[in-house]
Amino acid sequence: MEAAFADMQLQLNVLMQQNNELRGQIGRLDAGQVNGQQAATANSQTIANLTGIQASELQRLGKPGVYNNNDDDWLEWNEKLLAYVGLIDVNVKIRMKAIARNPQDDSLTVLSTDDERAIKWAQVIKHMLLMVTVKRGNLAVRRAKDDNGFESYRLLAKQHVTRNNKQSTDLLLEIMRFHFGPKIEDVDENLELWDLLIQEYEAMPTVLDGISDEMKKTVVLHGMPEPLNEHLSLNRAQYTTFEKVFRGS
Repeated sequence: MEAAFADMQLQLNVLMQQNNELRGQIGRLDAGQVNGQQAATANSQTIANLTGIQASELQRLGKPGVYNNNDDDWLEWNEKLLAYVGLIDVNVKIRMKAIARNPQDDSLTVLSTDDERAIKWAQVIKHMLLMVTVKRGNLAVRRAKDDNGFESYRLLAKQHVTRNNKQSTDLLLEIMRFHFGPKIEDVDENLELWDLLIQEYEAMPTVLDGISDEMKKTVVLHGMPEPLNEHLSLNRAQYTTFEKVFRGS
């Protein structure tokens, strides 16, 4: 009994160490400290450690290419992603398919603290999605906290479904009601996302006039978290254009 417990404890320690290594790799990839090839190698090795499948075999399975944020390509790309995951672990594929069917339901991505395998897979999926998304899609992936790749995938799927069904008026409302918080450290990333929303709106064929500088300035001044909101409000006279608000100069 004691020997079995010791063996289980050893396996748990190894798994926790792998979790920490992958979390560090995700952070370095986010910060641009490693390149895509290094990240891909580390990701394949992590999946190999998790599943027992050789890393060389995983590479032969063929990961999906980079998702280009084109709505017309989403279904095909998503099927390739799910097929790749399903070859490794069909239960993870089933969970992701459920998330894709109902991306509004954030309860589907909740991780149990005692489910080490799900926690490990969540980190692997986030790592994988960071490498196969760009621009707005990549921002959606990065917005998920605690290395929860299931939540990253939900936000990515939600973004697609929402955007695919959204009219220009709905998108304009989202832009005008945008909040850049709740934390100051989230502001830069959310400003980038908001700017992409504006670009998407102004590219719609039904939109004749873009969003004015005054409208942008108003949204930024009112959508910032405290104490940044208070600072901008007190100094709004000097922010005569959106660029001055955006650049802080």
